[in-house]
Amino acid sequence: MLPLFMNLTDRHVVVVGGGRVATRRVLALLAEGANVAVVAPWVSEELQRLELAASISWERREYRKGDVAAAWLVVAATDNAAVNELVAAEAAASRIWCVRSDAHADSSAWMAASAGFDDVTVAVSAHGDPRRAVAVRDAILEQLESGALQAER
Repeated sequence: MLPLFMNLTDRHVVVVGGGRVATRRVLALLAEGANVAVVAPWVSEELQRLELAASISWERREYRKGDVAAAWLVVAATDNAAVNELVAAEAAASRIWCVRSDAHADSSAWMAASAGFDDVTVAVSAHGDPRRAVAVRDAILEQLESGALQAER
C-alpha cells in the first residue's frame, strides 16, 4: 500500500450512503475543501444540516449507474454490501479511486485515521483494523502534544 495525501480542494467527491460512517467521511472531506455530493434515500441529521447550509448536495434516492462519473474520489458507505460493490465496480471501470467502507480488501483507496498538530498531519493505516489505527494515531498525537515526540521544523 502506498501512503498518499490528496489535495481535494474544489474536487468533486461522491459519497454513496447517509449513515454514521458516511457522515464521518463527509465531514473529513469537507475539512479538506472537497465539493461533496451525497447519494442516499435518507441521511443523518448532520448531513441534513450540511445540505441546508449548502455545504453539500444531496440526491434523495438510491444509487444509480452514472452517479460517480464526474468524481475524483468516491466513497461507498452504505449498509448494503451489494450496493457498495456496484459503486466500487463503476468507479474502477472509470479509473476513479474508491473507498469502500465495508470491505477494506476490495477498496482501491483507504482513508487513514488522521489528525493534525501544529502543521503536522499524522495519518495511520492498520490494513483494515480501524480501531488499531485510531489507537496508534492517538498515541502519536498525545506524544506530539506533550512534547515527548519532537517535530522540529
